[in-house]
Amino acid sequence: MQYQLGNPDIVVVEDNEDEALLTTMALAKILPRPTVLVIPDGEQALIRLQGATGLRPQVVLLDLKLPKVHGLDVLAALKTDPATSDIAVVILTSSDHPSDIERARSLGCNEYLCKPIDWEKYVELVCNATVRYLEGSTCPLAS
Repeated sequence: MQYQLGNPDIVVVEDNEDEALLTTMALAKILPRPTVLVIPDGEQALIRLQGATGLRPQVVLLDLKLPKVHGLDVLAALKTDPATSDIAVVILTSSDHPSDIERARSLGCNEYLCKPIDWEKYVELVCNATVRYLEGSTCPLAS
């Protein structure tokens, strides 16, 4: 996986280092390989993404249970800010609680995905969801 200081294609907002690693490994299956930035908490996500000089990824993979600022609050801020409202935000979380799903959808998430336990299903889920928002990309796992 390539990391860069410039503008990444994908931002992963995930506080769990193991899950962030799994997500970046899953993203490495996408061809051509996107550039990825992992941000470990909601507060840093808002700092890095908002404002005139904020990052402009094509897609944000956003966990809900984040330190400092909850993922739903990050989603609300991104979708109500004219500078970031057009960025695709995919909720990628372990929560399948109906109130989380309903709230995320009402706030404007592009997709809400529950993390599967099975590695192959996880890779396929991340790959298929992400390439929908990456210009010119196709998932090599698509059947």
